[in-house]
Amino acid sequence: MKYSEAKKAIEALSSKYDISMRGGDFDVAYNGRTHVIYVSGDYEYGIYVGYPEMFSVIPSSNKLYMILAELAMTPLDEREEGKKYYVKIFDGGLGYLNIDI
Repeated sequence: MKYSEAKKAIEALSSKYDISMRGGDFDVAYNGRTHVIYVSGDYEYGIYVGYPEMFSVIPSSNKLYMILAELAMTPLDEREEGKKYYVKIFDGGLGYLNIDI
């Protein structure tokens, strides 16, 4: 699972979830409380609940955990989107390979 896919799935659960990349970790906050749960950006299978007492009562916590568990199982090098490049073939504004003329 890619970070972007996890973010989209979590945002579909509730608008009160805030997702950010903090220090390489995929961090999920609820109502402004940071590090409620996060997935390590350094270790595969690294999923951590920052506030267990709070996590158990937030809405859709089971679904949130399942999404993040799938992300944590994904190898580190497969979590980010591939970089996209523009290839310039000739000078000018329309000289790029990926522009439909």
